[in-house]
Amino acid sequence: MAGIIRITHRASFWWLLAALAALATGAFVSACDTEADVEDVDRSEEAEPSALVCGVDYDEKIQPFFDAYCLRCHGEAVPASQRHGAPDALNFDTMEMVLANGEAVRASLLDNSGQPPSPPYPTHMERDVVLSWIDCAMDETAEP
Repeated sequence: MAGIIRITHRASFWWLLAALAALATGAFVSACDTEADVEDVDRSEEAEPSALVCGVDYDEKIQPFFDAYCLRCHGEAVPASQRHGAPDALNFDTMEMVLANGEAVRASLLDNSGQPPSPPYPTHMERDVVLSWIDCAMDETAEP
């Protein structure tokens, strides 16, 4: 098919990573344009830094996916009667839980059959972003 470029899974991950890095760099440069900006920052209630894995802010870019599509069945606080068959021990409330169940998450993202069991459903692009991140994160956090 002329004019259609197929991007491999690995290439799409690097494109995403480059785009996120460009956004982060632009935000940093604009936030630090003057010394007055730095001095005016209220540091009394500094939040804990988010977890950066594979150059991606998990709390900002990845956790919202799990919040929107997974935690209604795979949340620790969800009673067994509302889990739609999700095993009690398969929860995605934190990055650590997601990575501990990385293979199950990866299989579900690749399978795309019945997860989540009801709308709203993630788009293919949303699935690809999380799949790229989980692949990288599992490699990055693997013990040698």
